[in-house]
Amino acid sequence: MRGSGELWQCPRCGHRFVTKNLWHSCVRIRLAEHFKSKPLLRRKTFDRWLAIARACGPVTCYAQQTRIVIQARVRFAGAVVRKSYLDAGLWLRKRESHPRLRRVEDFGRLGYVHHFRLESPDEIDDALRSLMRQAYRVGTQETVA
Repeated sequence: MRGSGELWQCPRCGHRFVTKNLWHSCVRIRLAEHFKSKPLLRRKTFDRWLAIARACGPVTCYAQQTRIVIQARVRFAGAVVRKSYLDAGLWLRKRESHPRLRRVEDFGRLGYVHHFRLESPDEIDDALRSLMRQAYRVGTQETVA
C-alpha cells in the first residue's frame, strides 16, 4: 500500500493532508449548517452515504463552506446538499456508469470524480456501495490494478 506515512495537520483548522501546506480552506462549519432549511430527507440520504463510506473503513467527515468531505488518507467522497437532492461525489480511477450518475469530471491520470443525484437513502443500491468501496481504495492511496 502506497499511503502509509503520517499525515500533516494544519495548525489553524486541524484538517489532515498527505503533504505539508496543501492548499485548503480553514473555514470550519458545523455539518448541520448544510442541512438548514432543507428537507429532512436530505440529511437521511447523507447519513446513509456516510454510513456506506464508514462501512469501508476509518474515515473523517467534515463540512466546508460549500461541500461536505469524506476522507481516508485523501478526500475520496463527499456531497453538496441541494434543496431537492444530494449531489454525492466519488473519486474513482476509471469511468463508471450508474442510473443516478449525472456528470463525470475528468482529472487525467488522477482519475474521475463521479457525481450522483440522490433524492432518498433507498437510492443507494448495491452498485453504489461497490463504487464507494472502489473510491475508498483511492482514498487510502492503495495501488489499484
